[in-house]
Amino acid sequence: MDIDTINQLFEAEVYIQARWSESQFAGMSEKQLEEIEFYQCWDPHLKILNVNGSLDSETTSMLLQYEQDRIYPVMTYMWHVTGQFREHLELQHFPLDVQELSIILSSDLPMTEIDLVSDFFHPSHVSERAMQESQEWRAFHHVEFKRDYTVMEFMGKSKHGVLVASAHVKRKLGFYFWNIIIIVLLILGLSLTVLAIDATSTDRLSVIFTLFLTAVAFKLVVKTTLPNISYLTYLVSH
Repeated sequence: MDIDTINQLFEAEVYIQARWSESQFAGMSEKQLEEIEFYQCWDPHLKILNVNGSLDSETTSMLLQYEQDRIYPVMTYMWHVTGQFREHLELQHFPLDVQELSIILSSDLPMTEIDLVSDFFHPSHVSERAMQESQEWRAFHHVEFKRDYTVMEFMGKSKHGVLVASAHVKRKLGFYFWNIIIIVLLILGLSLTVLAIDATSTDRLSVIFTLFLTAVAFKLVVKTTLPNISYLTYLVSH
């Protein structure tokens, strides 16, 4: 998982598993179920609403089998995708922020034909290796789900279910502490040395001017690493 704070995108590898009953294959043996192809089954027409452009890669697989306490065979549809996803990042507390990263699932089928719900019997989670190599973020293990709906104008204004799967990540302060905050404090500390220079000396004005230009130049360099937003963050305001 990689997060682009400036462009408000995140790159992720996502495993999506959908399950539903296939009543049309009731009474078949396990061997007969193994011969069923996906095109013969009901298709939920799943899609991801917040993907940025097209997916980098996607693979699908299926498993049709009987499960305990189920009358009909259960279809398990597995969708493995990799790509960039759009996310509106809340950056008021940057760089002490915790971000919610979401995958927004929907279907081309209306709510009268499909109901998207989270699977309580197979809880979702964030992989422990998702952020192991990241120097900027730490991921939380849990995943939260929220149900909603959207109206697709080009499909007759029908309501389509939406299932939002959200994970949370916390920004590590180390990078900004050592590369920005410490340097700013050093510049501020050097500005106090002006008090030791005689007020009538011409050196005092040149030192002040040099420190001012240093601060301006450093701010211009730092600006390229900060998100382009219309409100102040903790880092900018302090």
